[in-house]
Amino acid sequence: MNTDCAATLLVIDDDPAFNRVLARALGQRGFDVHGATDGDSALELARDHAPEFIVLDLNLDGASGLRLIRPLLEA
Repeated sequence: MNTDCAATLLVIDDDPAFNRVLARALGQRGFDVHGATDGDSALELARDHAPEFIVLDLNLDGASGLRLIRPLLEA
């Protein structure tokens, strides 16, 4: 993948260690990766960086990560 026009990817997972490992692995594969560990920071990063792809934890902060799908699409 050409890093000059790398696809932007947002990783959302409330486990900071897993978030870092996944973000690092995806970054090494050419993605421009941003990581969030909660819904509020995920929405802020989505607004700031307009990611083309999102990896979303379905059990985020003890609640369903699915609740973030609509707000992320609108960000």
